[in-house]
Amino acid sequence: MADSGLRHRGHHDHNSAELTELQRLELEHAQRDTGALEDLQNSDALVTDQSEFTGRYYFRMATACFSISMGTTGSYFGFTCPASLLTYINEDIGPSNNASLVSIIWTAACAISIILFGRLSDKFGRRWFVVGASFMGVIGGIIASRAQNMDTLVGANVLIGLSGGVHTCYGLTMGELVPNRYKTAAFSAVVVLCFVGISFAPIIGFRLIKLGPGWRFIYYIYIIFMAIATTSQFFFYKPPSFKQLHGGKRTIMQEVKRIDFVGLFLLTAGIVLFILGISWGGQPVPWKSAQILCLLIIGFVLCVLFVLWEIYSNVPNPLMPMYFFKDIKGFTCLAIIDAISGAGYVAPSVIWPMQVANIYAAGSNPVGWEEQAWLTSAVTFAIVGGIVFWGAVLPIIKHVKKQMILMALMVLAFSGGLIASSRDNKGRNAAFAFLSMFADGMLEITPLSLVQISANDADLGTVFGKYLFANMPSKNFVLA
Repeated sequence: MADSGLRHRGHHDHNSAELTELQRLELEHAQRDTGALEDLQNSDALVTDQSEFTGRYYFRMATACFSISMGTTGSYFGFTCPASLLTYINEDIGPSNNASLVSIIWTAACAISIILFGRLSDKFGRRWFVVGASFMGVIGGIIASRAQNMDTLVGANVLIGLSGGVHTCYGLTMGELVPNRYKTAAFSAVVVLCFVGISFAPIIGFRLIKLGPGWRFIYYIYIIFMAIATTSQFFFYKPPSFKQLHGGKRTIMQEVKRIDFVGLFLLTAGIVLFILGISWGGQPVPWKSAQILCLLIIGFVLCVLFVLWEIYSNVPNPLMPMYFFKDIKGFTCLAIIDAISGAGYVAPSVIWPMQVANIYAAGSNPVGWEEQAWLTSAVTFAIVGGIVFWGAVLPIIKHVKKQMILMALMVLAFSGGLIASSRDNKGRNAAFAFLSMFADGMLEITPLSLVQISANDADLGTVFGKYLFANMPSKNFVLA
């Protein structure tokens, strides 16, 4: 048998006879399907007690953390940097009315990738999904770096977004390697390694445009990150294999037949059509046009059909198990928090750079490009710095609920202060943007950590993917 994977090592700090409400619902569903019940039993067999950790385990965890961090760095760099420079990129290879689709298509592709990765990797193993996503990012980066028009760049961001969806799940791929009490600290470890690549992304982009060879080098840097990620993940990231996950009792083709293909089609088609309708509506196509109405209506209907299919089809492996939402006080409440906080920081990553470019870098007394770059970086610095800070503080102070309330109040207060933005108060607005996002980044990550504690190991990816997917509609709505 292959070397035992890291996936469930340290996921449980102790054995408990008590089940959470979410675990009870998972077990209740598994009683209806022999395969699902076997998966729960196999996942329990893969758990390693914390007292059995050795130096070799910690080395493997550290190297896996590095490989995950490289993929995360590249993915966010490949989104944040071009998003802050879309105006300049569109001037070079445009102009095009579809410039905003670069960010929107990335987010849509990311949403689809997240839900597929979460569910399918629970059943087939995560290793080759992660390695394959990094390699896909390399291909997307090559296409983007050679784009001669905005439509090609939008197409490249389909691949980059699909790759990014997997790597934005670092809370899953890293969180499952460590004991519960250290999960938020593990998130900080991943993020702190990519602090420079993410936080300085706008500054690097501006310098490449103003002093260097141009915006295409953004994607050359992205390719380097993803190439390192591909190589390091191939050697260091080794979660349980398909055989280990199923105890050698099931073939790959048998598991393929259990995939929810109908749900996959309904979800993918519905999300893509609906997001395109929201994105194109008003500009460049009128809201009343038949094209927009068809996109919105068909997309919405397909999403409704998807939900009904997941509830009533009784497929063995539903793509998004709806019975999770019966856990109102746990899963559902945290999902709502995650969706709202996620929209709160993705939109400013696009809107704040546009505000800086159109208000502070234009007019009779514009700021210089270097000041523009630093102002633009306020959001990225805040998100990364906040995750590093809160990730270290949460397990020390504890009282997670009270800390989350504090984060929410910070977001509410400082985001509200940005309503009064004007040309004359850029310093105050930069401070408000920083303080708001300093709390919001971790406010989204914390529910992802908490839900892993209450879920069964066999469904970690599914639960995690549903959370990240749940906040994608709110993100896309605010972006559009």
